[in-house]
Amino acid sequence: MSARSELETRCRRGFRSVMLSNHTAEAYVTSSNAAELRLLCRMFDDELAWRERSKRERLLKRAHFPVPKGFTDYDWSHVRVPDELGKEAIEDCLFIGERQNLVLYGGVGNGKTHMAIACGMAACEHGLATMFTTVSDLV
Repeated sequence: MSARSELETRCRRGFRSVMLSNHTAEAYVTSSNAAELRLLCRMFDDELAWRERSKRERLLKRAHFPVPKGFTDYDWSHVRVPDELGKEAIEDCLFIGERQNLVLYGGVGNGKTHMAIACGMAACEHGLATMFTTVSDLV
């Protein structure tokens, strides 16, 4: 595949990603030189990256986490995780894609809220909408 055709393909994908018509894409792709195609590709890359950052920030804000928490400083010593699930599946939110529930229970100070917030924040980073609430707020 030539460098020109790779640029054209990337530009067409960019036009689709920002939801512009195929008509507009073809008009610009066929009439642009290589430098202009590179500029278009860079513009689409920047726009899509900005949209992703903005989406993650919006998801985090809407989740209403009381404080930001992550798994980097989480103490797993008090937690028993089923073998079929695993620590990595929780950190990567794989259970969500598999439509499984994660039930957190135990005494005070064992890290349930920390894990719930960390899971929610990881889900937001994966582009998934989430909402933090407590049992008392639900009741």
